[in-house]
Amino acid sequence: MAVIISLQTVTLATLIAFFLSLLLIWISSSKSKIFSISIDFIVTIPIFIPPTILGFYLLQIMGKNSLPGKLYSLLFGKTFIFSFQAVVAAATLASLPFIFKSIKSFLDSVDRSIISAAEISGASRWQIFIFILLPLSRQGVLGGILLGFLRGLGEFGITMMVAGNIKGITRTVPLAIWDSVVSGNTQTAYLYSTILGVISIFIIIIIKFLEKETF
Repeated sequence: MAVIISLQTVTLATLIAFFLSLLLIWISSSKSKIFSISIDFIVTIPIFIPPTILGFYLLQIMGKNSLPGKLYSLLFGKTFIFSFQAVVAAATLASLPFIFKSIKSFLDSVDRSIISAAEISGASRWQIFIFILLPLSRQGVLGGILLGFLRGLGEFGITMMVAGNIKGITRTVPLAIWDSVVSGNTQTAYLYSTILGVISIFIIIIIKFLEKETF
């Protein structure tokens, strides 16, 4: 069950982080240099701040006594904290910086003369972004998605703070490993660790292959 929850969580989180990254990159590209740098800084923060701190702030923002938390409860009839949605939010927060930075770095490396030629031909900004920049940056896009997927798959600290360790609902593989170790169930811990390790190695191999193709 923990494996299924992890795969469901990280798949949803990766999709959300991917489209959110595209939106943020699109918005920042149309604004001033300072605005673009600010967006980059804000999105990158989760890489450098300990997950438990991020989890604490997310807990304060989405807690049952906060305005967003109350609004969520009003709309969905349940609290955000200790829900599957909280697990997805935690994984999204962890994945977003890696997907955003990878895609943005490849987009920034595209030859400006190609963009200029497209502009002269009458292509709009969104056409250039969707049909020229993204295809030319496909290795970076895919690599970023895989990096984000891998980071979300291993997410622990934020999830523990906002979603807890509820079996069948919020218990992902990293939490199942922690729970197994604490309870002395070494065999289960080995099993989950092996599964997570195999998936991680497989994704790393793909990323390395993409890097080789790029250069």
